[in-house]
Amino acid sequence: MFHQIREWWRERAIQQLKRDAREIIRRDSAAYTDRHLTTIANVLRTYLAEFESPRETASHRREVAMRLKSRHQEARRGHDQVVLSAATLAIIYRRAVQAGETGAPARDEVQAFLVRYADSEGITADG
Repeated sequence: MFHQIREWWRERAIQQLKRDAREIIRRDSAAYTDRHLTTIANVLRTYLAEFESPRETASHRREVAMRLKSRHQEARRGHDQVVLSAATLAIIYRRAVQAGETGAPARDEVQAFLVRYADSEGITADG
């Protein structure tokens, strides 16, 4: 019984990740120009590069998660929509990767956004 409840909860969380990713991308696409979306995608790419760095230890993953959460909170307080959207999508992507194969739809949503808007100029939140 407990196993069934845990699996149901996990499936529900995965579905929420997919809905959240789709909604954030849809909302930002409707509200902002392609240039702004490109900036979001480039910042997102830098955040994901941190997550996918070679040191894949549990402590490194926790450290990256804490940094993303901190950036997300700072962006909310500072009303920085670029960092807020990028950090939120990075958190969704990280959780989808940790979920494994069941997280593929949410991960694919974020990757499709990157493919569509990221450019090679390397625009980041710092400059």
